[in-house]
Amino acid sequence: MNLGLARRPNPRLQRTPSASPPSPLSRQPLGRTDNQQSRHLPAPSAMCLLVSVVLLACRVGPGGWYRSVSIDSTTATLVMHDRIQSSGNQLREGFRDDLALSGHQIAEYGAETGGRYPLRNSFLTDRQYRLIERGKNEELLRGEFGSVYAKSTYFYDSRYRGQATGFEVNSYSKLVSSDLPTLTATVPAESAAQLVAVSLVRIVRAHPGVAVFAATYSPDGQLQSLSVDAARGGDWVVANEFVGSNPPINGGRFYGAGIHLRPWYGIPSSFPVEDYITAPAVRWPSIGYPEQFAAVHLHYESNSWVRQDIYVDGNQTVSRSLHFPSTSSGRALAAIDSHRGFGRWTRAAWDGY
Repeated sequence: MNLGLARRPNPRLQRTPSASPPSPLSRQPLGRTDNQQSRHLPAPSAMCLLVSVVLLACRVGPGGWYRSVSIDSTTATLVMHDRIQSSGNQLREGFRDDLALSGHQIAEYGAETGGRYPLRNSFLTDRQYRLIERGKNEELLRGEFGSVYAKSTYFYDSRYRGQATGFEVNSYSKLVSSDLPTLTATVPAESAAQLVAVSLVRIVRAHPGVAVFAATYSPDGQLQSLSVDAARGGDWVVANEFVGSNPPINGGRFYGAGIHLRPWYGIPSSFPVEDYITAPAVRWPSIGYPEQFAAVHLHYESNSWVRQDIYVDGNQTVSRSLHFPSTSSGRALAAIDSHRGFGRWTRAAWDGY
């Protein structure tokens, strides 16, 4: 979402023992870049770079583009339908199937919207197309700071023992493919009763250009994750470019006990959810940098609906709803997903998948 306010992956992603176990999808950006033939985002580590090279070498055999996919909800297995013979590397509406070390990486793209193909889902499967993970990367904000995404990771393989869906809001390059919302006036009442998370995003002027602080809270207002990212020249850059900022900024992704809030970040350790819903207003501390704007997101119904409030100089200037429509594959997996819970702060029992 470009508010008119206005490259590489972060090699210092930080995790703590309390965070969800790293997964193949959570260790890399979802989807392809919007201009992949001319600009590339380097991988977060040498290992990821090696994996990327291997994946490029493995795009053979049953890979390619397909018009549709069906999912057996009892076994969480994908079936590819109606292969497109001459598709090449150009993005298009459909399902792109690439062979990976563990099986297949399948990207579901929607119809072109404003010159972009929205990435609806990213699937990771084994060689028999049994689901391991599903990822969604949904764009909330877009500008000179890069993009801010709501990222959901659904777990299906038995190794995860019914782990709840991972969810967090963070900033990254706007070159990365993502799902795009439609704008509506309000969130439907039925969906508004299903609050799953809250996020606070603060965009400020700081060395090397712009800093983005994105905090994700559980529905009861407890801080779950903090993303601290840098931008320069109109897009996201690696966090080590914060070196020399004053007050100092420690960039990266932080979870649980690994979150160390500094007073000048302007991020509260808890968010007054009920008070905010009742009377929307600035309910967070001052920040130690010139602020461009702050955004509060109320995430509903597995992030299919989002209420977005924008504040400039402490005054609310925008309040609108973002809608990320469901997909047939998401609906086919809804029973499994709902059983497991949404957000790492929920608990779910292993059901055998």
